[in-house]
Amino acid sequence: MEEVFLILFIISGLIIVWVRPIRNTMIAWKEYKRKWLIYWMSLGILTFLERNLYPNLARSFGYYFIRTIGLFYISEPVLLNDIKKGFEKIKSGGRDNKGLSTSIDKISEAKSIKELEILLETNIPISLGEAGIHPWATNPTTMSSLTAMRIGMIASENKFTEEDYKEIIKSKILDILLDGVKTIDPAQIDNCLLALSFLSEKNKKIRKHLLRKYAFDDLRKCIYDAKTIRASTAARICRNIYFKNFAAQREFIAKGYIEALMRLIKKCESDPTGTLEILQGMMDLILLNEDKMNTQSIHLLRNMGLINILQEIDAKHGSRNEVKIALSMLRTILTSV
Repeated sequence: MEEVFLILFIISGLIIVWVRPIRNTMIAWKEYKRKWLIYWMSLGILTFLERNLYPNLARSFGYYFIRTIGLFYISEPVLLNDIKKGFEKIKSGGRDNKGLSTSIDKISEAKSIKELEILLETNIPISLGEAGIHPWATNPTTMSSLTAMRIGMIASENKFTEEDYKEIIKSKILDILLDGVKTIDPAQIDNCLLALSFLSEKNKKIRKHLLRKYAFDDLRKCIYDAKTIRASTAARICRNIYFKNFAAQREFIAKGYIEALMRLIKKCESDPTGTLEILQGMMDLILLNEDKMNTQSIHLLRNMGLINILQEIDAKHGSRNEVKIALSMLRTILTSV
């Protein structure tokens, strides 16, 4: 019986340490590159030490058990975090068993940046029904995505103070939101995009911090997303970051994202509001300040055929005054420089 138990434990250990991590690395390498690099480097170093420094200890059952649990903790932090929260709920007498209303109350009553950060890290599932809360974003499915929506709402209503923004930069909030846009969960992607859009729109320090965190890389998947409104929102965040910032404009161009803007403006051709927003984004990519322009952006946009696209837009939406003004300014710049 003991031999059977030992064999089962070794097999389960192999699944935990090797099979699941290999599978998860292949599925989510782009989204969690840093996490899996840490895992495989840790496993490689540990294997080297076991073979060269303490081979006898490495064969003991106790060591094998601790090793397996430790590697499981590195590879499955989200799962373990949820298990831990479950035990905490049981220990506290089930105070959270009121369900959805309690979750919403916690998020709506959160007053400090620290509280929002903790809630943003909480992946407890929730269900808000089928009725849409936001005009286009997927309904939140976890406390994390609902908190992201809440952060976006607070920012959009100008309820964050300058001190709040300083705390947000010091916290893990921006990291969690940037990780959120790289997941495969539509609710997490949409609501993290909304939060980042409003935060970057409202505060200059947030924009600079996002640039330092290589936010353009994190937004790559979204800016090329098949869902036009999701791609437009990612483009808006990029626009907020590179607005009157030559270093950010240069990085945006180096990433090849002008091509993404060109694709996006073609996808938005039936939507005058979406078209106007992309035109304004292109204008912000050109302007450094009131009297200085980014000639690199101008040449790239011209060489990629923007003048012809502007003519097509003029034919469709030129009757709208704000679109007409944006078209006129862009056309003048592209043909004069």
